[in-house]
Amino acid sequence: MLAALAVLVVGAVAFVALAALRTVEIEITGIAAGAVVNPDNIVDTRFDFVVDGGDLSAAALLLDGLPVSGVQRYDDRLSWVVPPLTEGPHTVGVEVPRRFFGTAAAAVSFTVDGTPPDLGLAAVHTPVPLDEPFVLTAPVEPGVDVLVDGVPVDTSGGSFTVEFDQPPAGPISLVAVDAAGNTTTLDVVVPIAYPPTTGVHVTAAAWAHDGLRAGIIELIDANMITAVQLDLKDERGYIGYASDIPLARRIESTQGLFELDEAIADLHARGVRVIGRIVAFLDPTLGRYAARTGNTDWVLTGRNGVPLANRYGTGVFTNFADPDVRRYNLDIAREAAEAGIDDVLWDYMRRPEGDLDAMVVPGFDGGDPSPLIVSFLAEAGEMLRGYGVYHGVSVFGVSARRGDSIAQDVVAMSDHVDYVAPMVYPSHWSRGEYGVAHPEAQPADITEASLRDFQAVLAGTNTSIVPWLQDFSLRVDYGAREVQAQINAAAGVGIDDWLLWDPTVTYTEGGIPST
Repeated sequence: MLAALAVLVVGAVAFVALAALRTVEIEITGIAAGAVVNPDNIVDTRFDFVVDGGDLSAAALLLDGLPVSGVQRYDDRLSWVVPPLTEGPHTVGVEVPRRFFGTAAAAVSFTVDGTPPDLGLAAVHTPVPLDEPFVLTAPVEPGVDVLVDGVPVDTSGGSFTVEFDQPPAGPISLVAVDAAGNTTTLDVVVPIAYPPTTGVHVTAAAWAHDGLRAGIIELIDANMITAVQLDLKDERGYIGYASDIPLARRIESTQGLFELDEAIADLHARGVRVIGRIVAFLDPTLGRYAARTGNTDWVLTGRNGVPLANRYGTGVFTNFADPDVRRYNLDIAREAAEAGIDDVLWDYMRRPEGDLDAMVVPGFDGGDPSPLIVSFLAEAGEMLRGYGVYHGVSVFGVSARRGDSIAQDVVAMSDHVDYVAPMVYPSHWSRGEYGVAHPEAQPADITEASLRDFQAVLAGTNTSIVPWLQDFSLRVDYGAREVQAQINAAAGVGIDDWLLWDPTVTYTEGGIPST
């Protein structure tokens, strides 16, 4: 009986021992099952495999079924520091031998993903109407979160849609982040489909003059122009219409030659658009007031304290970095928008020519001043968009390639305006420019060459180009043939829009085709 009991006890002990050999518990830490990780983030991560039971000394660590090197063995676990891994799915696991019972195994699968999410959007949208809502929509991969202008949007349906009451004036900021933390940032510019424009420059004094105004009306009645560019603030700093802006009245810049809303209504009734030109940062009237009142920060000077003038010596440059100067110009644009203007077209949106280091620009910390000019256009564009007003900027002809010399970054500007108006007057080019021997005597050649350059620089921006063309004489007499040559040259490169400049506001009808 005792012998039988002993056998029974020994058998029970053996059974318990065998059960212990059979049971192996494995815990994996450092990565979660199903995780999606960035390759840079997983490198040097430590995976621990805690093993309870089995023969740990003979355990094998496998990556995608193959043994790995660099495994550190401790009393109760294996540790492995992850090396660089290829993108795609991976499985890491441990196999622990068990005497009499084969191998115990545990594994975890994960995915290495270093590819940023694709939103399927171009950085520049196709042009859209100014006066219609705008809808931005794009597909989204599973697990991707999207912010539009900093606001999370719903992506649960595999796409996102954001509706705007009107096309945004500046770039739409998009940020997409996937489960691995890969991030895509994209600024989407939404250009405006600018209407066909053929127009002429008209000063405030000319509009107030019966004879000169009649000449403009003749062009309208003959279907030669679709727009009138009417000066709001000119190179002398004078506001031609009766302005109610407090600073304008204080500095006595408002001339009151006409009522702006009445002029706009008259031109609209005749079937043409009104482009309001504002000479921004060349303003001798504001400059004189600044000198009288001690507002020295409003004016740009040389190191000797003398105000900086344009190359003709007819005006003083005001400070593009000063908040008061900027606000004054924006107030003029706002007043015009409220009066019903169709466009605001900026001029002298630049710094003076010359050595920047020789200039004193209060509020400017140095470096490139172009972003300050662009930021003004961004602010103006945002404000004008709310009124449904088109927005343009006049630039030097050389600014296609050499705009940094006057802080005219044409490409950056194009993000915030609906059109760029390069002043490509043949008389303003040096001989030999673009390989044209005598630009003033070769209006077709220089117009074609310079506009092709602007097209190349602005390629991909979908920004309209509305060139300023010459209808005045300097060293070469200009008449119908020269005006027509420029218009034809522009059309030859695919640009049918134009604005004619004649400071005397007496235009050559024979050079202007009927629309």
